[in-house]
Amino acid sequence: MIGQYIIFSHVMDEQFKKYGRVREAALETLRICRDRNVLKKDLKEREKEVVNIMIELFNQESALKEYGDEMEEEGRNEITQLFAKLFSLGKGKDAEKATKDPNYMQKLLKDYGSAEG
Repeated sequence: MIGQYIIFSHVMDEQFKKYGRVREAALETLRICRDRNVLKKDLKEREKEVVNIMIELFNQESALKEYGDEMEEEGRNEITQLFAKLFSLGKGKDAEKATKDPNYMQKLLKDYGSAEG
């Protein structure tokens, strides 16, 4: 049974790569698995439920990615503001060191905060 779940996961990954994380990928995953007798009985009995779960997972992954992208952009802005502040204070060497040392970067962000600080 575990082997069948592994096969299901591989088929699902292949379909995601082919179609993206959309309903079509979920439906094609189920079709291929049924054709290969992978989890055939379970998928037949619970097809709608499995598709809904897959779609919900897609939506959650999309939301997390979007949130991560947003946070990444905020982080870049914060670092840009920090570097601008350091250069305006004549502390270019601190900015250079921060690019090589993540712990030092965190210290500077804490010490200097954003451009308002």
